[in-house]
Amino acid sequence: MSFLQRECDDGSLIASQVIQYTYNRIREVYNKSHEFAKDEGSFALVSGTRDYYLRSDVNLLLPIKFINATNGAPKIHMRSREWVLQHDPDETQTGQPRAAYFWGLSEVQGQPAAASVVSIKTNVDHVDDRSKKVLFRGKVGGYEDYEELTLNPTNSSTLVPGSKLFTEIYNCRCETALSSFLTATAGAVTLAVIPRGKARCQYPKVGFWPKAACTDTIRYPFYRAPFDMELAEDIPDLPEFTIPYFLEALKADGYRKNYDLAQASISEEKYNRGLDQLELIETWVGDDIIYPGRAATDHMSETDNLDDVSELSTE
Repeated sequence: MSFLQRECDDGSLIASQVIQYTYNRIREVYNKSHEFAKDEGSFALVSGTRDYYLRSDVNLLLPIKFINATNGAPKIHMRSREWVLQHDPDETQTGQPRAAYFWGLSEVQGQPAAASVVSIKTNVDHVDDRSKKVLFRGKVGGYEDYEELTLNPTNSSTLVPGSKLFTEIYNCRCETALSSFLTATAGAVTLAVIPRGKARCQYPKVGFWPKAACTDTIRYPFYRAPFDMELAEDIPDLPEFTIPYFLEALKADGYRKNYDLAQASISEEKYNRGLDQLELIETWVGDDIIYPGRAATDHMSETDNLDDVSELSTE
């Protein structure tokens, strides 16, 4: 905010306006080129487990693929849940996962390994987080139930355990946006890490078929989605080399707000010249790239490593 006020504003800009301007421009840069946003996540398969959770910053509007990092095979194809149920209605088959499907977003990134109490704390003590309430909904003793925990009133980074034994968690959310990072656990399992500026987090949920009969590591290259600009002191989620023309974009917004259209036009032109220097978006090289929510392309209907069962067959 001080940058805009120093460069192009009379001091009338409020923090929420700067945050909105900043995030809008971040999304523009991401939409121009995602090469700098490439990242990779991984998780270990658990025998007999179908569902897994990806990082919360995975951009599901862009390609993603799953790779068995342990043996490199078999290929993991994208299929619909309906296709899986046609071939395995009771979902009892186990083995090397050969198909994957997305089915929604979850407020937790894991489930209790056994009946466990949930615990909460922030990564650092923050006065604004003390005594904040965090609500959990799930299953206790075979029945749906909930528990509301309160962060420590004198030190929010002190671990606070609950009393109910949850076997499954549906929701995990704070009553208001946090000023520090909150971690929720159930035994040794991390349920969620809610970032500051937010009251909940969402993780893409993916299922694998057959259910794993191994503990192989699955890697997934992906494009990151930009983090929301929630607080005045947030740093734009951009690489260093984009900052000079990104700041020109913010100056253009500031000038335009004060009706200095000539200066706004100059800054906007500098910003656009910077964007033109970015490379056009490229996807990872390789077959069977997954586009969540889209119909399978012709090459994805191939049946290698799916026991040569036609995708249209129900036998």
